[in-house]
Amino acid sequence: MAAALLAAADRDPRLLAGLFVLFCCFEVAALALIAVLGEWLFEALPQWSIVIGNLLAAAAMLGVFFRRHRIAWLEFLLADE
Repeated sequence: MAAALLAAADRDPRLLAGLFVLFCCFEVAALALIAVLGEWLFEALPQWSIVIGNLLAAAAMLGVFFRRHRIAWLEFLLADE
């Protein structure tokens, strides 16, 4: 599914903004799910360490995205001009 979304983003770079919003919603939902279902996890690990782990994973995914989808990213950046 992610590959199909990224292929669609190559055709229409405006989808990158939607993917960013979807990613942010996923991050908030993941932290809320951990807070509700895994309350013991926040006792074992500080909340900031989970957030930093998610941000590092996101950075790795963005690195892969930038290498494979350069055209979509450049068109997205240059769309305002």
